[in-house]
Amino acid sequence: MNIEKTKRNLIGIFTLCVLVTGVLGAIILRFGIMNFFEGYYLIPVYFYFIGLLTIFLFDKFRRKSQKKLSMLYLAVKTVKFLISVSFMILFAFVFKENVGVFLVTFGLFYFLYLILETWFFFDYEVNLKRQIKNENEEVS
Repeated sequence: MNIEKTKRNLIGIFTLCVLVTGVLGAIILRFGIMNFFEGYYLIPVYFYFIGLLTIFLFDKFRRKSQKKLSMLYLAVKTVKFLISVSFMILFAFVFKENVGVFLVTFGLFYFLYLILETWFFFDYEVNLKRQIKNENEEVS
């Protein structure tokens, strides 16, 4: 599997997660299965766009300088954390009802996102090392 295929797979997984959680959220809101909040649909969309932004940032910087990817990874993680905390605070002020449900739901999405992101970067690094090894073997 090459890096481009890894990128496409993660984009597909992010898209599938947004669609599944959107449908489940619509069912929950429509039939009143649980006491949920109105802005539920914003959480998967938020993580979808943050995920896409991360993927494209890493792809862009991978082509320019592979040596600085670990620094970029730490910077992106810090910025995403700060954006997420800001999003939670803003959301809690806008949708004052069910703040506890929102925080738990956001936390679950954040945890799922971390798992998917960790898998992506692990696979990304494995493929990058394999690609470098193949290039070195071709040169020799």
